[in-house]
Amino acid sequence: MTEGGAIPDDGIVGVLRTVEAQSTTGVLRFQGPQGEAGEVALLRGQIAADQPEGDSGVDPVEVLLALRGGRYALEQRLLPLPVSRGDHRMRSGSLVVHVPADLMNYCERAGLTGLLTLEQDGRRAEIVYARGDLEGIRLDGLDQLHQVFSWESGKFRVEAHAQVPSLDVALDDADDADPFDEADTTEFQRPARKAPRGETTTGTHFLRVVEMELAEILREREERRPATKTSPPLPPLGAVRAPESYRPPDAAADAAALRREREPTVKVVFLAKGAPDAPVPDVVAPPPPETSPRPQARRPPRDPVAEALDEELPDVAPEAPAPAPAVPAAEGHAKQAPTALWALVALLVCVLALALLAALPALDG
Repeated sequence: MTEGGAIPDDGIVGVLRTVEAQSTTGVLRFQGPQGEAGEVALLRGQIAADQPEGDSGVDPVEVLLALRGGRYALEQRLLPLPVSRGDHRMRSGSLVVHVPADLMNYCERAGLTGLLTLEQDGRRAEIVYARGDLEGIRLDGLDQLHQVFSWESGKFRVEAHAQVPSLDVALDDADDADPFDEADTTEFQRPARKAPRGETTTGTHFLRVVEMELAEILREREERRPATKTSPPLPPLGAVRAPESYRPPDAAADAAALRREREPTVKVVFLAKGAPDAPVPDVVAPPPPETSPRPQARRPPRDPVAEALDEELPDVAPEAPAPAPAVPAAEGHAKQAPTALWALVALLVCVLALALLAALPALDG
């Protein structure tokens, strides 16, 4: 983070008030009209008590305060972080060594304007800071924020930025790319489909944005801290000079009044990778049934999705009633013989009855 400009004709005091409001930790380099040069160390926007001595052995703060004209450059620098690699603009390391909660404390302690990135097993959290204040959080592959605070493995990276990073940019889509090697980001494109209420979508990302209480985030951060792990202790921050020693007491607006009021809530963006909804296929009729000697009733068309989930059962013809068992011929003759015999007996009885009637004498009147 580097910015600068001209030193006003009435001196650098007004610039120092702005620097204090920005809570910058780093150095303020200066170049005077008569060749005066040097740099002043800053801690959380205030002039550090210990200053590097120049070649002349003169306090650089006194030289800076005496300037009327010239130019200055303000550079944000990260504080030392044990067991990490990088420089004063970027530090990276392992979450096996540093607890996420302690890394967040480190960023707040340094008055960071920039980004803290945490990654584990393809899941990623980007925590945005503005002047040491938690500005917003973006999560990729996570459903709950508190999951991040309990991580005990993975990577981290702390970056100092000239401007507060924006949450309205998309993460890299490449699954095989190392997100810690990706410096650039791309803006979201217009959604390809209508998003559900309360959500914003793109062709490759689905977003859910919520507002969380800052106090709740800080409480969760400490409660989810791994109980069996502590980060290496940070070096002492160092002392600062009282503002009254380098600016008049009756200076116009106090630097603290220039700082924005802290918002009680923090924006949290949940980002999940995926493809947009596939178009619903048209409903088509199934192919006609194969020719069969038995007529088949025509079935109404079915939804292809239903066809895939519930396969049609084959048609089954109703069972015909079983025919009566055939009677063997011999058995039929055996059943017909008694019937003919009884008929013969009945005929014989009738003949005998008629014969008896004929033999009776006639009845005279």
